Amino acid sequence: MSDEQTPNIAVYPGVLSKLIHNCETELPSEACGILYGDSCRIESVLPISNRSDKPQTGFSFDPQQWIEAYYTIIGSGKRILGFYHSHPSGTSWPSASDYAGWPEAIDASLWIVAFHENNKPASVHAYRMKDDRFFPIKIVQNP
Repeated sequence: MSDEQTPNIAVYPGVLSKLIHNCETELPSEACGILYGDSCRIESVLPISNRSDKPQTGFSFDPQQWIEAYYTIIGSGKRILGFYHSHPSGTSWPSASDYAGWPEAIDASLWIVAFHENNKPASVHAYRMKDDRFFPIKIVQNP
């Protein structure tokens, strides 16, 4: 897909640095959470505790925090626009587990914060599911 065909997703200033910081604080475990905002722009990051049995290689939202976050975001008139997690020592491309765990018919993006050699620098990548495949989304910072 060329840059002209790649869809965009807009984020407010500071969102990417907060996202990376949240993921760094959870190293060597995977971090996870929610990205939300108005109908077309991500304005905030909401971390959710990782309750996976193997947090260095997987993630699972804390069920109570997920429920509370969902109702808080929706109740405030905002929308959930994405879900994120980190790959502490892996690729920025969605893993087999990411594919297996992605709910059908969800209209949100998947964000991966990947940490490379020596855990830095982090790279942030966004994807959208279409026809059972993840496709990259260009991240655009908007004021």
